[in-house]
Amino acid sequence: VDDAVCEPKKSHVRARVEMGGWIPEPVEGEPLQCRATYAAQVDLAGSLPASVVNKATSKAPMCIDGLRSVVANMPLEDYVFIPPSPPVPSASSSLNADKVDADDPGSLPGPAEDPNDMGVDSGYTPTHRYAAICLESHDRVRDMVNTPNGWEPFHEANDVVILRKTVDGSPLQQVKGTGMINAPPRAIAEVVRDISRKGEYDDMLDDAYTVEELDEWTMLNYSSFKRVWPTTARDFLTLQHEKEYVVTVNHAAPLPVSSPSRNAATR
Repeated sequence: VDDAVCEPKKSHVRARVEMGGWIPEPVEGEPLQCRATYAAQVDLAGSLPASVVNKATSKAPMCIDGLRSVVANMPLEDYVFIPPSPPVPSASSSLNADKVDADDPGSLPGPAEDPNDMGVDSGYTPTHRYAAICLESHDRVRDMVNTPNGWEPFHEANDVVILRKTVDGSPLQQVKGTGMINAPPRAIAEVVRDISRKGEYDDMLDDAYTVEELDEWTMLNYSSFKRVWPTTARDFLTLQHEKEYVVTVNHAAPLPVSSPSRNAATR
């Protein structure tokens, strides 16, 4: 995403998340567990060669391990899906069971809640100025994670397995990591959708806040990271969107001149 009015900070190099996101998936029979995947393709910009960028970003999915300690302090039982108890039929309702009108939606039982649902309205469609990009990025992140070809093992530590992949036409590698977390998917989503909590599981973060809330499920977020000598510190303005259990963080956008301070996010 490129905004016409832009004023990057002189103290930072504006980097780009080409695409990336979180996918927390439930584990059958284990309501207090999920399989979390973090995937990304990042351009640190500036004069850094691609080989240095790939090395610097290849262990980014280790934030999965940091996320474990964050959710461990949450009331996880509150995030477990509990299916509603089926109604106990009375004698009269049994006698009238054959009178349910299939053409009358009001006479039919409502659909059961999806145990994987993280709160996003299934009928929701974004209408803000970045709507088309959000829908496209959701599909791209899904494809990046689910396409099996081309991924090579790179690193494994603390039960997080990291793979990386060379992309045709780009010197920048894609990277993804997967690990089990003792928390329901909804708990993971609540943490990663809140940019102000990123520092709890990423110790390289320097500052983070929402610049603009485009709608309930889409944010324009600013984040800056600590300087690693001898390079200049990097910052990002990313479009974050949530749909169908996927929290995508993608398409670094220039920070508008009139952007609010961290304590005055636009709502």
